[in-house]
Amino acid sequence: MWTSSSSATVAGRALARSTRSSGRARRDSPSSRAVAVLPLAAGLAAWGYSITQVRLASVGLYGLLSAVDVWYFVGLGLVVAGLFSELTRRWPRTWVLGAHLIGLIIVIHASVPLLEGAPEYAWVYKHIGVAAALGANGRITEPNNIYESWPALFAAVAGLVGQSGVSGLDIARWAPPAFELLDTLLLLSIFRIMTRSVRTSFLAATIFVGVVAWVGQDYLSPQAFAFVVWQGCVLVIVRWLLVPAGAWARREGRLARVQHWIASGYEPPAEGSARSRPWAVGAVAVLFFAVVAAHQLSPYMALVAIGALTAVDLLRPRWLVVLLAAIAIGFLIPRYNLISSQYGGLFSGFNLVHNASTVFTHASTAEKFTASAVHYVSAATWLLGGLSLLSFWMIRGRYAVAAALAFSPFAILFAQSYGGEAIYRVFLFSSPWCALLIAARIETLPFALLRRGLAIVVPAAAILLGVQGSYGPVAVDTFTSDEVDASLYMYAHLPRGSLFLPAATNFPFSETANNYGYPIYLLPSDPLNGANTVNARNERAVDRWAGHFHSNRAYLVISRSMIPYSHFFLYPVGYRTLVRHVAHDRHWAVYYRNPDVTVYHYVRHPPRAGGTVD
Repeated sequence: MWTSSSSATVAGRALARSTRSSGRARRDSPSSRAVAVLPLAAGLAAWGYSITQVRLASVGLYGLLSAVDVWYFVGLGLVVAGLFSELTRRWPRTWVLGAHLIGLIIVIHASVPLLEGAPEYAWVYKHIGVAAALGANGRITEPNNIYESWPALFAAVAGLVGQSGVSGLDIARWAPPAFELLDTLLLLSIFRIMTRSVRTSFLAATIFVGVVAWVGQDYLSPQAFAFVVWQGCVLVIVRWLLVPAGAWARREGRLARVQHWIASGYEPPAEGSARSRPWAVGAVAVLFFAVVAAHQLSPYMALVAIGALTAVDLLRPRWLVVLLAAIAIGFLIPRYNLISSQYGGLFSGFNLVHNASTVFTHASTAEKFTASAVHYVSAATWLLGGLSLLSFWMIRGRYAVAAALAFSPFAILFAQSYGGEAIYRVFLFSSPWCALLIAARIETLPFALLRRGLAIVVPAAAILLGVQGSYGPVAVDTFTSDEVDASLYMYAHLPRGSLFLPAATNFPFSETANNYGYPIYLLPSDPLNGANTVNARNERAVDRWAGHFHSNRAYLVISRSMIPYSHFFLYPVGYRTLVRHVAHDRHWAVYYRNPDVTVYHYVRHPPRAGGTVD
């Protein structure tokens, strides 16, 4: 960590050298272009071959990386090596870096969609269903449904399905690589404005792609949509709404002195015309409204960041934060009771430790292994981001915007747990700017060998840990086409009001427009529920649980994906016993069966031996 004026001088010279070199253009010959993309082409070929060799049945509890062959790692290594090789050139070429970065995103985020015939994650299917309902009805029909009350994403998907003819299932299946590409494109634009350096921008984007892979916020979801739109807001802000140089020069007083201190070394972006500022304010307001209408928590993450920029007087006009707060609060007020009933109100308690905790139990060895990778990459991102910021002490103003965006999201943890998931949103909103601080620190190190070494080691470690965090639960979070077909069959053929009783939570329910008419009751086997759980080994307890609904239209769902789920999370306890039990119990009659799913109809009054149903 540097704190002397000489270190600031060296950092400034290094940054200037990076800026000059990144802006210098050289004409490439056709042969040099071919050589530049050779690692990318070879890496994608090796990766593509490895994916064709993966057998889904071989994907165990440690995830996809334990099931792929050596060609996957060769492919990933070649793409990363090509990217690093270009980053360490004296004059890195933007088109080469961009091609390799796109290739990296494809390798990481397109592997699962190619392997599976259905969208990943059970909870994404209810998002598909909300969009399908909006598309079928043309309006909101369930105002008490929290998803329909924040309809921006679902309306967009419904419109896309209607105009393109592509199914919601296919859109959801390919949403992760699409969202990652959009995020990275927008962030690269922002990084270039903030650093004026090709190398630093792409290094930061590479670190971001690695560290954010595990967080699982890029599936078809309101938060993924809101995050992309938020990056659009930030792009407008850093290009047109940051304060110009010398804005504090004529101001006096204690507050002005604090602002002068914070702004030491501040380098504003190129100034736009006076006419552009009102248009920029209008664009931010419109984009922010899209964030507000898409997700419950994201607008407040954005407001905290904009408030931080306003508090240190880096943003103009100052009243923009008031305007955006009015938009968020005005949208929330008529929906507050809905939020209060599901999340305990806007403020769920000033308990930082509780709000920063996760919902995982980390019971099995495999789950602990993946959780450890996630914890390491998260802690390292925040730690290195903070240390990088401290090392820029003498030129802190140059990184004040990145610092405000990186660490302001933590304020949310003092107020809201968001059902135990607030920490994921904090990491999502924080990680791009931590990545930028880390990349800027690496690029301003005084020794070329150290710079090049860290430019390779840091993003490579982020990619490996992030990929394990993403791929670790693949056996649990993915579904086969047969499982989706079984779900679609039930919604198409069972009468409205039928009860769905999944033995475990990971099943593709709620993906159809008529799903609201089919209540879902999960077997209460989660050990976090304490004494109220049902041990699936207890046959009578399971029968009593099914019978207490007093319905002749209750359907128990047993599927392939529930087997690894029970092993990974260690519940439902006795899942295999349950499967054997219902297969021979007179209370359960097979209603539907395919290779991966069996649906049983609960018979309240089963026939006696040789008799008929009462």
